[in-house]
Amino acid sequence: MVCNTTEEHLAARQVVAAALASAVADPRSPLAARGRHVDGAVIGRAWEVITHVIGQLAKRNLGMGERLPAEVSVTPLVEWLAADPETRERVYQRVFGLVVAKLCPPYETEYCPWRDATHRAQELADIAGFYRAFGLTPNRAAPERVDCIALEIEFMAFLLEKWRAALSLNNNVDHAAVCENALRAFTKDHLCWWAPTFGRLLEKRSTDLSRAGAPDEETGLRQLANVAKVLCAWVACERTVLGVEPSRRLTGPNVMPEGVDDGCGSCSSCGPCDGAAAFTNPAPG
Repeated sequence: MVCNTTEEHLAARQVVAAALASAVADPRSPLAARGRHVDGAVIGRAWEVITHVIGQLAKRNLGMGERLPAEVSVTPLVEWLAADPETRERVYQRVFGLVVAKLCPPYETEYCPWRDATHRAQELADIAGFYRAFGLTPNRAAPERVDCIALEIEFMAFLLEKWRAALSLNNNVDHAAVCENALRAFTKDHLCWWAPTFGRLLEKRSTDLSRAGAPDEETGLRQLANVAKVLCAWVACERTVLGVEPSRRLTGPNVMPEGVDDGCGSCSSCGPCDGAAAFTNPAPG
């Protein structure tokens, strides 16, 4: 376990997580719009801080689908966030389509090995339970499933911000420990076992489309493919810092057939948690 809880390191982790959440969000969402205002130099510096703390990871220490952080650049992430919103939306629609993408679905429960709707509903309820524990409530104005990759990463950024605030504002070690433990549990149960696989599939899908796509979309598709690489490396960073064992579990999309409802966005366990970008009503402290 790489133990580093300095304010600089926590702030760097929060910056990168927030940028990634914006990068993989639907470009029409408030969460994606927020990313356009992030300073690229700040993201670059934050990634340097993170990779310096992590050091040289060996490939044998990586989980399924993860990438070595030292071999990944965040420049394409910065470029993607700064791209024209209309271009981003066109590229996003090319990659994911208008329904749940079968090749690279951005939802955790689509990677569950069981097609049982009850099991998937339990997973959705567990994710929503993490959000509610920190005072976050669903946003019915822009319905999205709670297992969306963008919301899960945004929740990680939120916890990192709360952790840093607990230490820097009043040195409340108890609140800091709550945030750290929640991060560790959420990473283990709801992120590291599937997000790198999603990242690899997103990279392949975007790369394949860039080779046969329209010239005005080719650059955006290449950028999104490289954002996927950052995602795979970021998971390795967070997992390592938090002391979570690498996932060796083979997984892949197992999209539910049409007509089976495993989270439509119309109930309390399906909508995203709202806020300036994705969440609202954070618990005090």
